[in-house]
Amino acid sequence: MHKNYFAIFSILLVLVLPISVNADGLLGEVDAKNQAFAKAILSKDVDHLVNSYIEDGCIIAPKSPKICGKDAIRGFWEGVVASEPQDVEIRMQNAGSDSDLA
Repeated sequence: MHKNYFAIFSILLVLVLPISVNADGLLGEVDAKNQAFAKAILSKDVDHLVNSYIEDGCIIAPKSPKICGKDAIRGFWEGVVASEPQDVEIRMQNAGSDSDLA
């Protein structure tokens, strides 16, 4: 069951980041944040994972109810890291920005 967490999560990772960079630097900065997030999953750094969300942030995954709030998000990521994923790859397909959000 826990191995399904990784499969569900692998569809998309979107972090809302305060970024003040030009368009050329946007993709690089978001990619760096994604790579740090993937590393946190492999190193079981649940605090890093949870702190990537705002207080009322949500995880939306297919075939799963929406998971909102840091306590629920912590439970989700604890389950993911307990499944001991051996490899994590986060691929960014597209990125954009509007004012200070990316």
